[in-house]
Amino acid sequence: MEQIEGMTNRWFDETLSHLPKLSGTSWEVNSLIAGSFRCGRKYCKGIFSLLKDDHKLPAAALLRILGELDMKLFWCLRAPDKTDALGGDGCYQRFRRWEWSSLREHRAMFEEFRDLSSGSVRLATDEKLQDLGEDIDSLKKEGLEPIPNMSCICRELSTSVSPDFVKFYPMIYRRFSWAVHVDLAVIKDFFDDSGGQVQFRDDAEHYCKGDVLLHYCTAMGCDINLMVRKHYGWDCDEMLHEFRDFLQQWAGSKRAN
Repeated sequence: MEQIEGMTNRWFDETLSHLPKLSGTSWEVNSLIAGSFRCGRKYCKGIFSLLKDDHKLPAAALLRILGELDMKLFWCLRAPDKTDALGGDGCYQRFRRWEWSSLREHRAMFEEFRDLSSGSVRLATDEKLQDLGEDIDSLKKEGLEPIPNMSCICRELSTSVSPDFVKFYPMIYRRFSWAVHVDLAVIKDFFDDSGGQVQFRDDAEHYCKGDVLLHYCTAMGCDINLMVRKHYGWDCDEMLHEFRDFLQQWAGSKRAN
């Protein structure tokens, strides 16, 4: 695992070494891209750290979050208009659409629990709702539409990036949703009563295979580096060669087992 983690971290470090040099009229877009990229890097590091300590369930939860972040960032960068233009539906506008959708979700959450609060908490909630309303109204005046749902994002990316998006990322989104929204099936995976005596497990063994989680984390780490590098026209060949070697080794180890 240390070798794979080191390879993935190096990809992030190499991409980050270019990001501080960005400037010019698209500084706001560049800042949003760099912030999203650093967020993805932090999730990848967290997943590797959890897997090294054999904490598969929380690693799966972070994978689900990383998959959603990747899809939204890729959509902002690549689908359908690949420019940074401030008008139309370019990269900047799609980030704005993402922001508007996030603000609406936050407002709905605060409204849902508003009546359960009182005193200073209720006052702070009302102030937050007012701020969110003002921000939403400001974005609404720009004529923005919400960000598409995950299935629509994948369909757009399958056309503008690769057909693999309609296979890999929806599978990630669905497969690991249980790790974020825990249900009784996950709870029951922590024990086995088939032998007439209850035996408890330390992790959700049926749902989480460590080598599979490691594979997906490395793949998504490569993807987020690839998309950012392609957006700026930076070299990707060496990284892709390393990733293909990793895939071959991983496939070989699976066949051997």
